Formats: sequence, C-alpha cells, structure tokens
Amino acid sequence: MADKARIGIVGCGDHQQGALMPQLATLQSAELVACADIDEVAAVTASNEFGFERPYLDYQDMLETEQLDGVMITTPHHLLKTAAIDAIESGCNVFIEKPMGVSVEDALQIREAAKKAGVSVMVGYCLRYAEGRRIMKSLIDSGAIGDITTINAGKGTSPLSGWLTEVDKGGGVLLWLGVHIIDQVLWMAGSEATRVYGEVYRHTEDGVDQNSAFTIRFANEATANVTCSQNVGGRVGFDYIEVMGTAGRIKSEWPSNVINVVSEKVEAYRHPTLILPPEPRAYVQNMYRDELDAWVQSVGSRTDPPITVDDGVNVLEIISAVFESGRSNLPVTLR
Repeated sequence: MADKARIGIVGCGDHQQGALMPQLATLQSAELVACADIDEVAAVTASNEFGFERPYLDYQDMLETEQLDGVMITTPHHLLKTAAIDAIESGCNVFIEKPMGVSVEDALQIREAAKKAGVSVMVGYCLRYAEGRRIMKSLIDSGAIGDITTINAGKGTSPLSGWLTEVDKGGGVLLWLGVHIIDQVLWMAGSEATRVYGEVYRHTEDGVDQNSAFTIRFANEATANVTCSQNVGGRVGFDYIEVMGTAGRIKSEWPSNVINVVSEKVEAYRHPTLILPPEPRAYVQNMYRDELDAWVQSVGSRTDPPITVDDGVNVLEIISAVFESGRSNLPVTLR
C-alpha cells in the first residue's frame, strides 16, 4: 500500500475512545483525518487525544468536506444504517460496528448501497481476532476434531442500561452481545444455517430480550445450541464456545483465551490439553489492533475485508429467526 488510508470516524463514544481509537492510532497505514460526534466534548476530546486533524459536530459536514478513503461507524444501533449508507454514498469504504443495524432489512439496505457504490463494508466482529478463537478456528479447519457434529455456545452479561433497554433503539442482549456469539458459531461451523428454533424471555411483552436459548441447524447436519443472557451476577459475564467433532472436541473461553482440546488425529492432543495463548495481558488490545489493521489494509489495497457485509446479514437473519420463533413457538426455516 503506497499511501496511508485517510480515515474518518462517526461516533466518538466510550467504545470508540476506550477500545478502537487507541489501536487505530498505532497503525502506520492509517491517517487519522477527522472525527464526528453530536457531543462536542466527545468530538474535540477524541481529536485532541488521538491526533485527528479536525473534529466535526455533523458527520455530513465531515463527509462533504474531507477526502476520505474509509469511515468507521460506531453509533448506537438504531443510527448505524443511516450513517453507513451516507458514508457509502459519499464513496467511502466502511467499517461498521456490530450488529450493523436493528434488522435484516437494515443490513440488506447497506449491502445494496455498497454494491451500487462499488465500495466495501467490514462488520466489527472483533472476536474473530481474539487469539484463542483464531487458534481454535485453525485447529478446526486443519481437521483436528474431524467433521463438526455439535456446537455449544453462550454469551452473557449483567443487566443492561441506558438506550440498550429501549426496543426502538436496538436494545436487548441479543443485538448487543448475542450477535458476537452467533457470528462465532457461524464462523466455526463453516456451513450455511438452515433452521432456527428459539425461546426468548422478556420482563414485559414489548420489552427487550433478557434471556434466550436457541438451536441452529446447518446444511452439513451439524447443530448449535446457544444461550444469551443479560442477567449474570457477580459483575463477570461469560463467553464460551465448544465444538464437538467425529475425532475430538475443542472449547474456548473469552476473555481468558484458554483453550481445552482433545483430538484423535493430533498426537499432542491425544489427552485433554490446555492451550494458553501468548501475551495474556494484551489480549484485548491486540484483538482490536488486528481487527482494525485488517480493515485499513483492505481499504488501502481495495480488496474485500475479511468480515464482509454478507457475514453481517447472516447474523441478523439468525437474530430475526430467534425472535420470530420465540413469538410463534415454531421453528423458522431460513433456506
């Protein structure tokens, strides 16, 4: 890549300033041009702290004024689609935080806009860059556990607050965190989801989801059993995925990144073995750094990003099916 990719930001909130910007600022391949937020303090603070050339209060002004190669969209869920399409229509490649929108329709509109404009969209499923999950995926793809038969996975946190408790803003734990574990399941499975059956609990009929449990059936006849909750005590959430196959099994927990594997095909793993990924103190920083580096490199080289708009659509199709199944008490066929 001969020149640095000129990057702009839409949304300078806690996640952007606390997790993403610190890593984006370390990338030699990125030029931090401008950032925008309706909160002037957030925009100016981000600009000063991380070296953006100019802050904006209106991202439309930023898109019209600056010559940008890529734009990161990190807003509340209900604002993601509009900001993404505006950036796409200005000719920018886009990094959009999960869940990409509040519905399948949002995701499809983003995909269509990107196709029409000839730009790319990467969806921020950062756990694909967690070291433990990358090792796990590599072992699965190498055939260490044989053909996948069953996946068990779950993700949870303490009760959500603020806009995450509002349905019309895309709140609820499935859209906030469940999308991550669904993406992990789809990624590990490597097969197309065909059917979903789910149970969803809400405090009130029109409230956001509190707890859910659902089964995904895949085209290769594997199944996944997934749980998601926002009612986890002790201020410590959970995130795990376990994949069983015809020749072994492998499990990974996050954020520990510890892996437990047993394999009939790999001599070193004939007996249950713990794998401890390197650099345990830097796992979160490295995860975000590698995710953003992959996106910036794709922008500079004009190639497809490693996590595509189609991946985002697939996750939201599962979410939609879980909600539909929870209402109807019937399985939902996807394709």
